[in-house]
Amino acid sequence: MVGSRCRPFVRFTETPNLSGGRIARGHRIHRLPARWNDGETFTVELRQRPGSKDLSFSSGHIYLHELVENQTLGLALDWYREDYVAWRFDLDGAGDALSDVGCR
Repeated sequence: MVGSRCRPFVRFTETPNLSGGRIARGHRIHRLPARWNDGETFTVELRQRPGSKDLSFSSGHIYLHELVENQTLGLALDWYREDYVAWRFDLDGAGDALSDVGCR
């Protein structure tokens, strides 16, 4: 069984300053467009604690096996005063990283 430490997340070097979303249970919740390998767009839900550099995926929006099976993940973040900003994350090595921390 995969523990909570195995929930996928994106970590930034500085706290991302996002617009919109709603507040629930101490987190700001954002529903944003995403895509695997430049494929079809789908919607993900990301959670951020106030002041955190991490955006974690809500349950059921990104699965660990998808990080291993795809080459890239693209996200469009609603950046404060910038509208949507596209981010593309290279997933090369995701399988090894997940194994190293016991998440596969």
